[in-house]
Amino acid sequence: MTTRPKRPNEVDGQDYWFVDEAQFKAKIAAGALIEFEQVHGHYYGTPKAPLEKMLDAGQIVLMDIDVYGAFSIRKFFPHQSLLIFLKPPDLEVLKKRLLGRNTEKPELVEIRLRRVAAEMALAEKFDHVVVNDEIESTVAQIRGLMQARVQA
Repeated sequence: MTTRPKRPNEVDGQDYWFVDEAQFKAKIAAGALIEFEQVHGHYYGTPKAPLEKMLDAGQIVLMDIDVYGAFSIRKFFPHQSLLIFLKPPDLEVLKKRLLGRNTEKPELVEIRLRRVAAEMALAEKFDHVVVNDEIESTVAQIRGLMQARVQA
């Protein structure tokens, strides 16, 4: 769930649930979010009910969330979570990728980049760190880590 504006190719309810700030804060007050953060001027969070439903059904859930959200997930689901930190090859590559997506203004990209150092410092608290250099290799590594966890 997020309060940020929907990007052109995103679908509400599929990519995110797009809500306004009042709706998001109501979810916080109701305890309906497992984790939430205000990042880059917008709220992002994970609704509790759909996640619990998927886990109860035995599904494996892959989430793309910030570092603090990951720690909240581990707190709620300590035996079911596997935290994988995706690390960029270097900061110049990250900046080029963010600018190349053309989804945010350059000043927003700079705000995001200022947060990177703090996030990178927390990588050691994750179960694994994967350098996101080549997409095929990154996906293969993540898939392997997930399969190993399921088989353990």
